Amino acid sequence: MDYARRLLEAIGSEGRAFYLTRQIPLDLLYPGLFAATFAMVWLWLFARLSSPSPLLRAGALLPIVVGIADYAENALVVTMLIGFPNLSKGVVKAASLFTVTKSMATVLYFVALLCLLAVVGVRRYRAGRP
Repeated sequence: MDYARRLLEAIGSEGRAFYLTRQIPLDLLYPGLFAATFAMVWLWLFARLSSPSPLLRAGALLPIVVGIADYAENALVVTMLIGFPNLSKGVVKAASLFTVTKSMATVLYFVALLCLLAVVGVRRYRAGRP
């Protein structure tokens, strides 16, 4: 809570206005593009597996979780920017939770993607396909 307050104080009213009018509009595009692109990448690689596990298909949901968490984080940041200096402890904690969720799901997705890529590559190599 203190960190959020100090940050919003440090950037000042001009910084808060800039964030609301420049950064947030840009950040409204990114989560959806991330979710769609990386879910499709996962499904494209998934389709290259012979006899894939249905559970493995669920990996395509991770980038969607990232996108949803990012949108929720953005909404809460907007709430904090507009409501400053009156910050709700619950809003700050929720924003932090969505930030951590987004970060953890992103790391998990890319680790899983690298594993899937390795499995697809090894299977294609063993099958003699380039």
